[in-house]
This record gives sequence, C-alpha cells and structure tokens, in this order.
Amino acid sequence: MLMVKNLIYIVSIPILVLLIAGCSTTRHLAEEEKLYTGAKVKFEKEDKIYDKREVRRELEEVLRPSPNDKFLGLFRHRLWFYNIAGEDAEGGIRGWIRRRLGQPPVLLDHANPENTSVLMVNRMENQGYFNAEIEYETRERRRTANIVYTVRPGHPYLINNITFPEPETELTEEIRRAGDETILREGEIFKLARLRKERERIDIQLKNRGFYFFNADYIRFRADSTVGEHKVNLYLAVRDGIPDEAKKRYRVGNIFVYPDYALGRDETAADPDTVFTHDKYIIQHNGRFKPEMFTRFVFLNTGEYYNRQDHVLTINRLMGLGTFRFVNIRFHQNKEAADATLDTHIYLRPVYERTLRAEFRAVSKSNDLAGPGLNMGYRNRNFFRGAESFSVDLNSSFETQLGGRRRGMLDQYHIGIETELQIPRIISPVPIFTRESLFVPRTRIRLGYEVVDRLDELRLNSFSTRFGYVWMSGRYVRQEFDPVSVNYVRSRLHNPTVETENQLDPVFLRGLEPQFIIGSTYSLFFNNQTDARRRIHVYFNFNLDLSGNTLHLLNTLFRSDEATEDSPFTLFGISYSQYSRADFDLRYYMKTGQNSRLVTRMIAGAGIPYGNSASMPYVKQFFTGGTNSIRAFPARSLGPGTLSPPEDERSRIDRTGDIRIETNLEYRFPLVSIVRGALFVDAGNIWMIRSDGAREGTAFNFDTFLGEFAVGAGFGLRLDASFFVLRFDLAFPLRKPYLATGERWVIDEIDFGSSQWRRDNLTFNIAIGYPF
Repeated sequence: MLMVKNLIYIVSIPILVLLIAGCSTTRHLAEEEKLYTGAKVKFEKEDKIYDKREVRRELEEVLRPSPNDKFLGLFRHRLWFYNIAGEDAEGGIRGWIRRRLGQPPVLLDHANPENTSVLMVNRMENQGYFNAEIEYETRERRRTANIVYTVRPGHPYLINNITFPEPETELTEEIRRAGDETILREGEIFKLARLRKERERIDIQLKNRGFYFFNADYIRFRADSTVGEHKVNLYLAVRDGIPDEAKKRYRVGNIFVYPDYALGRDETAADPDTVFTHDKYIIQHNGRFKPEMFTRFVFLNTGEYYNRQDHVLTINRLMGLGTFRFVNIRFHQNKEAADATLDTHIYLRPVYERTLRAEFRAVSKSNDLAGPGLNMGYRNRNFFRGAESFSVDLNSSFETQLGGRRRGMLDQYHIGIETELQIPRIISPVPIFTRESLFVPRTRIRLGYEVVDRLDELRLNSFSTRFGYVWMSGRYVRQEFDPVSVNYVRSRLHNPTVETENQLDPVFLRGLEPQFIIGSTYSLFFNNQTDARRRIHVYFNFNLDLSGNTLHLLNTLFRSDEATEDSPFTLFGISYSQYSRADFDLRYYMKTGQNSRLVTRMIAGAGIPYGNSASMPYVKQFFTGGTNSIRAFPARSLGPGTLSPPEDERSRIDRTGDIRIETNLEYRFPLVSIVRGALFVDAGNIWMIRSDGAREGTAFNFDTFLGEFAVGAGFGLRLDASFFVLRFDLAFPLRKPYLATGERWVIDEIDFGSSQWRRDNLTFNIAIGYPF
C-alpha cells in the first residue's frame, strides 16, 4: 500500500502542475490570437524517398518560427514566467522575471507558411527532387494551432555521367587527373552538396600540386536534364575570365623565418642576426631559438612545388609547440625569377617564455572530499632554446566530506610536487612517427612526490618517475605511452582503531604494504566534444597498466627459488608489485534540445595480481560510490560484491576491489538563467578477482554479478557559469546488493514522508563540475 501511495503522489503532482501551467500559458492571449505550437513535416506514403532522414533534417531547418521553449518537453515554462510577471512589469523583480526568465508567446500570425513552402521546395531541389510539391495545412484548436507540411517529392534525378575538361592546358590536365578520384558516382542522386564537395576536393588537390592562386569558385558544373528518365549529365569546366596566376603552378622560392617577429618593427632595418640553414633564412634579434629547430617544423622546401598540405602542416606544428602566440605565413610572387615562384615569409610571435602561476581553487574529488586548494607553478616554454617545456608544480589542498551521510567525518590534506620536461620530438632509437601527423609528438619526462594524510587514519607517501611519449593520431584522438613508469608507495596507519576495523579485510592491509610499482602504461583518449556541429558526442578513454613483469622474468631466470605470498622477490629489500590492469570509460552525449542533453556512461575495469603479488596495490584498486559515481551511496562504502556495510557508518574502512563495472544515465535540462536541472540513475559495484576466504560474497562470478548491482536514482541542481559549475545532487537507493537475494530491490520502501527513511537513505552530494 505504501508503494501505491507513493506512486499516486509521484504521478498526480506533475499532472496537476501541467494542467495548471497549460491553462495559464494561453489564458492571457487575445480572443483572436492562437498560440503556435510548432510544425510537422509529413511525406506522402506512396512516394518513395531516398535518404529520408537527411531530407527531413534539411526541411526542418527552414521551419519558422520556433515555438516557445518547453520544460522536459512537457510545458512551456518560460511563457508561464512571462505571463505571471504581468504585462505592466517593467522594473523590479517582476520586470527581471519577464525579461530574463520569460519568453513572449509565439503566435500563429508569426508563421509564414507560404514562404516556408518556397524554401522547402528549394531544399528539395538541392536534394535532387526537381518536381517536388509542398502543401500545408493549419490545424487550429480552441487556443492553439500548428502547421503540417505535406511533401510530395516525386522521382529524384540521378547522375547519368560526368564529363571532365579536355587536357588542353596544364590546369585542365591536372583537373582531369583529379577526376580519376571523383567522389561522384553514376547512378547516385543529384545533390548540390555533393557537387560542392567535389569542387572543394579538386581545389585542394590543385593546391597540393602548386596552383596556389586557384579557387574552388573557378570550377562550375553544368547539368543537362534533357536526357530523360529523370537523369542528368554533368559537365565540369573552368569558368571563363579567371586570373592568369590561377592557371600557373608555383614553386617555393626563398624561405624566411622570423622567430621573434614584433608588430610594427621593420625586420630588415633592425640589424637582425641571419643564419642560413637547410635552405632557410632564420632572422632573429636575440638568438632566443636554435636555428636548427625550424628544420623539423617547417615542411615547405625551396625548389619544390607549393603544397597546401605542407603549408597547413607547418602552421599546425609551429602552433602546436605552445611557444608562439601566432603563426602567419605569407607568400609573395618573385617576379624576377624565371619560373613562377613564391617567396615564403614565416612570421612567429613568441609567448612569454617564463611564467609564474598561483591559484586558489575549490577542490572536488571522486571520493566525496572537497575543500580549498592552493596551486603554484613555474613554467619555461623554451628551456633548451628548442621549444622544450619545463614546469614545476606545487599543489596542496585540505579536504573534508561535504556530501553523503558521512559528511564531516573524514578529513585529509594533500601536498604534492611534480616536475615535467616535454621535448617536442620523439626521442627513440627507432623512428616512430611520420611527418604527416598534424600535431607535434612529444617526449615527456616526469618526476613527482606527494603526501596524502587522512587525519587519524593513515598516511600515504608516493614517489614517481616516468618516461614516455604523448601524441595526437587524429583531430580527436590522443595517445600516451610510458614505457618506463616507476612508483614507490609507502603507507602507514597511525591509528590503531583503523587497523582493528580492517582486521576482516586482509586485502586492504596487504595493499598498504611498502612496494615498488615498476612497469609500463598506455592510455588512449577519444573526444569529439569540441565539434559543436554534432548532435551526438562521444568520449572514450582506455588505460592499460602492466607492472613487475620484466623484473619477475629476470628473477625467474637468474634465481633458483620461487616467490611466495609470504616471501616475494624484492628490489632493494622492498617487494615489487606484479599485475595487469585495464579499464575504460565510455560516455555518450546526445542533444535532445537547444540546451538539454541525455548522457550515458559505462565504466569497466579489472586488475589481476599474479606472480610476485597476492593482491593489487591499494593505489591501483577500484572503488565505487560518491559524487561522481553511484551517488546514492557514500564514496568507497559499496561492495565488494554483496558484502554488508559496516554497522557504524563512521567507519573508516575503504571498500576497494579488483573489478569495477558501472553505468550511469543522466538527463540534463535548463531551468532558469544559469541554473540547470538533472535526473539520473546510477548502477554498478566492485568485486574481488578471487575470494580471500575471510569475506563471503566478495568474489566476481559471471553467473551472479548482474544480481549484485547497486542501483540509485535522484535529481540535482547545477549552477553552470561555464567557467565554474557548482553541483548539488540528492540521491536515494533503489537496490541494495548487500541484502538477501529477493529482497535487494527497495523501491517499495520509498517513503519521502518518513524522517527515518530520509535519514537512512537520502544522500546529499555537493561537488564542483559535472560528474561526467
């Protein structure tokens, strides 16, 4: 009965709100006015249409006007704010509500279906439907109206054949050669967008063959539709009257590089130092850069035909160094040369080499800890005069648990220092990268030390050093590979109570033992969120961590004894970890409206100890729960498996495991101004790779792991000022994996009216930034 009662509340309240809001958005209209609720595009069923989704998208782009915004697609909240403020609202709070939160009604009179129909016919012609017809119908109700456009596309016109110009000149010969790789195909639908792409492709190919002054607008298509049978013949030609220089192939002449260019300064009158190296003139005033470095980043060469690909590659490589504020390449015709020649001037304006930085910031971590932090750093962007970047960063923070039912029960401070040297090339005995990469590959050397002290609990000291590479293999793809990764971790429990609490968790205690972590790591990142034109964005991160395998192989070859759990092999008297660990993070962002998104995330990872290790190091184990995970459960308090939580919620036991699986679903929508709302569901758990014998139900089992998922749901508010996001999430459990089988779903126990239920189940999370 309690569950039914809650469902009635949950369903009836939104319905009541919608009815009230729906009435209030139209009752302020004049008698002859009707609220415009949008338009719909419908295709005649008997007409077959190709690429229907693409055509529909083209047509929907011309629909005007857009109706009033809806909240969750249900009711027009901004129009409601506009109405409740009143027509006479000019100043004060009512005026602010009307101007900032409100939106005036979009009326049927604002629509112009005749003009929209003409635009839709034009879009259909661009899609190859030359005989398309558009009809519209206005459907009026008592206070609202919408418009339905019916499309009769007719038969599309297909490409019959494509004719390229005869090779009468050097230009037309190159165009005909480019035609061998045409993207147009006989039999495909005639589409204007495809013709534009073909012109752009030919233009790029010509520029890569030396035609610097050529332009895509100099190419025209003539379409002959008199062939019949809804077919067209295409004829590609060069427009008449194009400039003479557009018909010539140009070679690269002298190359001048100005590494310390300053606006307004006459580079020739300031008596600069000029060095000629590798057919390039390096002209600078203070010797800030080694002249030889530009041979690796300038890909234009004297005597070769101009190539747009080398031009773009040079700009990207120089900008990618992070040493120059802007890069400008200018080409000038050398009229004294016998052949068509372009002298190249490369102007580089450097950034400040040395910078000091200090920032006070708010820290929010995945373990529910948040607090103030202070970061200070020094950076030199030209450390060895070859665009090398050297940095020293000191960071510190003090954190406490602000959210969850354990808030205020755990404090910690963190102090760390890291030095990093990035060299803008790959230092390797064998060549790894080709010159075609648009981005600068780097060799990276890092050295760091950090201390994490959980007051009254434990202290963790970590020293690390890494040697590796960072490179971009595409516009959205970054890869990192550290063939050498050394980490020495030493932990100390400084509260006997904590050790007593953890007697039943031998894996936790073994993971805190001093140890070396020596191996290699690899990371792959894909992120296309920078492309604002996409409706769907994807983020993907994969990590692979291998440790101790080479050391163990050497020990096995040169030692007669074997490593055991009680007597592992050591390095300098300290045991080293041996394991393989992999994990991935996949996120899917789908725009459902102008400012709304549906976001999903899938996380999975596993670490397997073997050989010299009986368990994973503590710093390499997985955990779940918290502000960026399953928000209905406190951080590091869930699992492994069906293990029951400690009776005392103030317990400092960290619940960690060897395997993690988690999935999240979140709908994000705008409310008012910078305030955003969210509804979310989280699910997942952690497990041990094998049973430790002391705790039942902790080991992973393929047959039962889905039944051991924890599930939580909730809603949140976010103050999103773009540069800063403050997040508040309120969550509650729907499924508790530590309960008996058959009793884990607790939806029927939900009772928001009960103070005891709220105290036992509601988890309030405060964090900075979005969870994913």
